[in-house]
Amino acid sequence: MDIDLEDDFTTESLLENEPRKPQPPAPAPKNSKPPKKLSQQEVFFRAVSNYRKQNYVETVNLLVPFVEEYEYHIMALKLLGISLIETGRLEDAAGYLQSAYNQNRNDSETLNALAYLELIKGKNEAGIPYLLDALYLDEENDMLKRNLERVRAAENPALFLKMGKPYTFLFIKLPDQPPFREFMEKAAEFVRKPVMRYVIIVAAAALAGIALYFLSPSIVNWLEAYRMERGGASFTQVTIKDIETLVAERENYKILLSEAEVEQKFNMVKYYLENKERNKAVITINEILNSNAHELVKEHVLILQSFIPDPDPDSLGYIPDCREVVKRPLIYKDVYIKWNGTVANLQHKGHEETAFDLLINFVDEGIVDGIAFVTVPGWLDIRNKDKVAVYGTIAGIQMDNRVVIIGDQVVPIGKQ
Repeated sequence: MDIDLEDDFTTESLLENEPRKPQPPAPAPKNSKPPKKLSQQEVFFRAVSNYRKQNYVETVNLLVPFVEEYEYHIMALKLLGISLIETGRLEDAAGYLQSAYNQNRNDSETLNALAYLELIKGKNEAGIPYLLDALYLDEENDMLKRNLERVRAAENPALFLKMGKPYTFLFIKLPDQPPFREFMEKAAEFVRKPVMRYVIIVAAAALAGIALYFLSPSIVNWLEAYRMERGGASFTQVTIKDIETLVAERENYKILLSEAEVEQKFNMVKYYLENKERNKAVITINEILNSNAHELVKEHVLILQSFIPDPDPDSLGYIPDCREVVKRPLIYKDVYIKWNGTVANLQHKGHEETAFDLLINFVDEGIVDGIAFVTVPGWLDIRNKDKVAVYGTIAGIQMDNRVVIIGDQVVPIGKQ
């Protein structure tokens, strides 16, 4: 008897009667590319880069499979051994360093690392010969000399090394990275993206801003010089009134004190310090130090000098004028002043320092009572011919008789 399977048992009928099976999960989309396998050279140089960053764990992770394939790569063995020491795996480090040593017994870096492993275990008899061998091979190595001196000086070298960081003892000269290799690969991929044009715009704007930041001091200096030239005013020919007389007094100035005067001034210093008269204390101390007083007295004065308080701009007390300082600069060193004057010859030295001449009290055209050369940290928003008040410390005097002021702050008091 023939059975027509096609009529009685169709595929549809079989599927209807058969229990439904769970569907397998849909395969993951294949849009993402598998990660690119790194070449052995790239693995090694990534390990070197991680070591430079003191990322020793990642260095170990990269180099363990590397040295399994390249077991005669001495640099990799040394780098792996030292990285293992940095991570505290001393026993593992010993194996790799011993392998490097077996291949090259004249490598001072390996000998130094092996010495560390022996010394930190308290085996001085085994560790010190390694150091001596390393120093014999590399006589000019200051690190080896220092290591040997520190080990010999330590009562317990093992405890000494455990209390310190391994990198203070170990050293290795790392190979140079291939220039721009990784950067150029990433840059090539980035350039192909449409967003690159926006990045270029942003980068150009950033570069312009950076250039303006660094060039702005030079631009301002040039504009100030141009403005002064166009205005027909120049301070290059300004002179100090009666400067020859002041210089003559300075050259002939001597401080000769009797024992009674020395004692009196010594007591005055203590009085000024107790009453917080800073400037007077500084001046009196300078008088004693630059006088004929006995050296023992000067030593005691230097002790008192250490108690001089920091200057208080709101309570300055006595302030010498510029002409007094020109005549006797030695006794006014470190005195804190507030002088008013006119800004001239302004120079911005980058954004790190602002320098200018402070012209004090014009007595006639081109003649002033004094000139101070002022330096102030940072960028000051001032211009030539501005009237300012300068707070700062007297540092000395220049050959051209300008008093040197280390400024704390400069306060505009009006513009000319």
